Amino acid sequence: MIDHLRLPAVRSRAAAFAPPLALAMLVSLVACEDSQSAAQRQLAEKVEQTIAASEKALPGGRIPDTTEAALAAAGQLRSLAQSLASTQGGTPAQRSAAMQLAAGLARKAAEIDLTIAVDLEAQHRLERLAVSRAAAAAAGLEALAGPLDRIDFASSRTQLKSQKEMAEGQLRQLQTQVRTLESAVAQVDRQLSETEAEAARIDLEAEQLRAQA
Repeated sequence: MIDHLRLPAVRSRAAAFAPPLALAMLVSLVACEDSQSAAQRQLAEKVEQTIAASEKALPGGRIPDTTEAALAAAGQLRSLAQSLASTQGGTPAQRSAAMQLAAGLARKAAEIDLTIAVDLEAQHRLERLAVSRAAAAAAGLEALAGPLDRIDFASSRTQLKSQKEMAEGQLRQLQTQVRTLESAVAQVDRQLSETEAEAARIDLEAEQLRAQA
C-alpha cells in the first residue's frame, strides 16, 4: 500500500529557516508501509513539530527586545536544532532536508547571540564611560574637600562630604555593573562560537546526506 507523507503548510511556514525545495522533498516522498516507512513518517512529523516550536520560540522571526527573552529564544532554537539533528531514520533525502532545517535554526540562534553580544558591548562602553566620569567627579570632590578641611565651614564640609560619598557609591555600583557586563559578554561570545561550530557541523552532515540521496 502506498501512502503520501504530508506536512501541512510546511513550505510556507519554514521559509525563514530552510530552503523550500528541501522541505518540498519531505512533502512529496512516497514510501511502503513497513518499518522504513514508519521511520520516514516519524521524521516528517518531527520536522513539523520543530517548525511549529521554532515559530513559537521566535514569533514572526523577530528577535525579542529584551536580552533575557532573546537569550531564551536562542536557547530554544539551539535545543530544537540539536534535537532534530540527532533524530534518526528516514531516507537520505529526508535526513538532508531535516539537517538543513536544523542548520538554519542553529544559524538563527547564532544570529541572536551576535545581536546580544553587540548590544552588550555597546552597553559596556557606556558603563565604562559612566565609571570614568564618576571617578573624575569623585576625584574632583576629593580635591575640594582638602581645603575645606582647613576652614571651619562645617555645613559646607558636611554637604561636600555627603556628595563625595554619594559619588563614590555610584562609582562602586557602576564598577559592579561593568564586571557583570564583561561576564555576560564573555558568556555570549562563548555561546556564539559553540553555536556557529554546531551549525557548520550540521551543514557538513546535510551535504553528505545530499550526496547519498
